[in-house]
Formats: sequence, C-alpha cells, structure tokens
Amino acid sequence: MTGHIKAVPSPFPSLTGHYQYYHELNSESYVVEHPDAIEPADNHAFTVFRYSENNLSAGILYKGEKYGTCILGFPVESIRDQESRNRLIKNIMKAWEE
Repeated sequence: MTGHIKAVPSPFPSLTGHYQYYHELNSESYVVEHPDAIEPADNHAFTVFRYSENNLSAGILYKGEKYGTCILGFPVESIRDQESRNRLIKNIMKAWEE
C-alpha cells in the first residue's frame, strides 16, 4: 500500500482531490496496515474514492431519502495533515447537500 487515495467521478462534485494516510510506522499517528475496500450495494450509493495503487474502492457515499452516510476503508484520523482531513470531512458534508 502507498497510502494514497483519490476522488473519482461521481454525482458529488464537491468530492475532489488526492489524500494521503499513514501507511508506515511513524511518530505522528498509528499505521493503517490493511485498509479495507468497499463496494456500493445499491443504486443510491456511489464509489467516491479509490486507492491509487490498485484502484479498489476506498470510500462510498450513500444518499437516500431519509439519511446519508459515507463509509471509508481507512480511519479518517489517519489522513496525514489536519488541513486535508478538515477538507475531506467538509467536502463529505457538502456532498449531502448536492
């Protein structure tokens, strides 16, 4: 694993960019050794992030009539820098308004 994820085309234009998570031992955060891949289960859920090295789905966003959720295959707190972490969370929140 390289620790890189990328936003992919989806119905949610606010979800853009590339992000890095901790995938090796370091002094800043715990290491994500085995991130999960997750696929959408119905037509209201979409892959919104993929791992750069293998193109597996790194995150999905579901937007239903009564609720929405975003499931990531890695812990959000493992994003390497606070600015990127904040941007990711902000953009996920904006996606439910689109």
